[in-house]
Amino acid sequence: MKPLLLRGCEGLDTRLTWDVRDYFAFNASNNVQILPGGAISCRPALILDNALSASSFGLYDRGGFLRCVVPSGLSLQLTAPTGVIYDPIGQGGSFDYTGKIGSVLVAETFGTSPVFGPHGYVSIRRSDDNLIEHHWVQEPPPNAASFTNTFVSLPFTPGRAMTKVADKIVASNPSQGRFNYCSTLSGPADWTTPGDAGFEAALQFVSGSREMVAMSIHRGLLAVFYEDAVQLWQMDQDPENIALLQVLNGPGTAFPNSVSNIAGDTHFLGPAGFSNLTTATVTAEATYGSIGDPIRTLTDLIASGANPISIWSQRRSQWLIAVGTTIYCRSIYPLSKEAAWTTWAMPVTVDYMTELNGMVYIRSGNNYYHLDDTIGRDSGASADIAWSWESRQFGWGNSIAQLKALKEIVPQCSARATWTPIVDGRILTSAAVTIPGSASPIRAFLTGSGRRIAISCVGNGLMRTDGVLLGAEVCGI
Repeated sequence: MKPLLLRGCEGLDTRLTWDVRDYFAFNASNNVQILPGGAISCRPALILDNALSASSFGLYDRGGFLRCVVPSGLSLQLTAPTGVIYDPIGQGGSFDYTGKIGSVLVAETFGTSPVFGPHGYVSIRRSDDNLIEHHWVQEPPPNAASFTNTFVSLPFTPGRAMTKVADKIVASNPSQGRFNYCSTLSGPADWTTPGDAGFEAALQFVSGSREMVAMSIHRGLLAVFYEDAVQLWQMDQDPENIALLQVLNGPGTAFPNSVSNIAGDTHFLGPAGFSNLTTATVTAEATYGSIGDPIRTLTDLIASGANPISIWSQRRSQWLIAVGTTIYCRSIYPLSKEAAWTTWAMPVTVDYMTELNGMVYIRSGNNYYHLDDTIGRDSGASADIAWSWESRQFGWGNSIAQLKALKEIVPQCSARATWTPIVDGRILTSAAVTIPGSASPIRAFLTGSGRRIAISCVGNGLMRTDGVLLGAEVCGI
């Protein structure tokens, strides 16, 4: 019987389906990722960079720096870690935001200054009254000791949804059932001038949930997310050309920070798991896709009150969605047949996440970290990263109904690992073999017999697996 060569791993697929195709996917995994070509490696290590001020909030990038929001009037910039800028916010005079900032909801950029680069526009939630405020963080930053007036006086009470599209800042206006917009060409401080600013009565086109949860860009269009619907709007510098193009009723999202734009398509976490908006080839209209089906059994466990944080890492070619200490990783490579899901168990809770110059940064509490693929141990850990994966079962094609006896395993794995056969759902611990890491394939003998055979792999530290060969022979009917 021909040996099985396991290459081109397709990542997690926890669906309870019966398939005669012997495809290489994970029934379970932890702390691994899929590389181009379907190779398997250990997840990146979480490396501590520095501590941030306890008075700072958020983590985003702008103008080549990592940024956090701090109350104006505090002399904090001289204490900031190298490469970090504290954006002071306030309402001028002596108004003190100390103890009044709850979280940074959205950070956008627009315009430029010749020295410091793009201006910033942030939305925060106040912790003292739960109100949402918008702040225009102009460059260059003022002296840290001054009480900066960054507060934007809006003619409406904003919701949490905000984005930038077609040289306009767009913000939700839930109390009036609208979204408002203003031009960013001269700075988003004027939300009333006709021909430049305005609003659209978006809720009149919604039949389900009435709250605008999030906003994103899909194929150049403004995507307005509700819990059970998405609207697609054509935006333009000229308000006369703004128009509603399509309403998709179905799985929207209740998780605003889960929405990401990936190569023009919008990805998000909805009630049916991870989903995306894609474009139909014939009609050119947006349609829903259920990209999270292979891990639906995992995402169904995400609590309704969770706050998933997602980013698209262009350099890593990965969509990363953090829920507490778990990161769901979807590796998307142009030459792969499909994208591949894996999950990572992180040593800290992910509060904010961003990418700067190809490096993914994570804030947890008052510390910030970066991801590093060259190290096999997290900062502060006493042991290397523990990783594991378990394949789906294999039937050897036409021999699926016959008894098979395992004969050998030949992995090409760079790390020492324990390989355990799983036969008809039975984990054969006594038959496990431990094989040292090697740049070349190493052969070991396996035992165990049954009709459906899988293999598990467990190890620690840096690892790359390019393929595994499983040998077996028919031993009965």
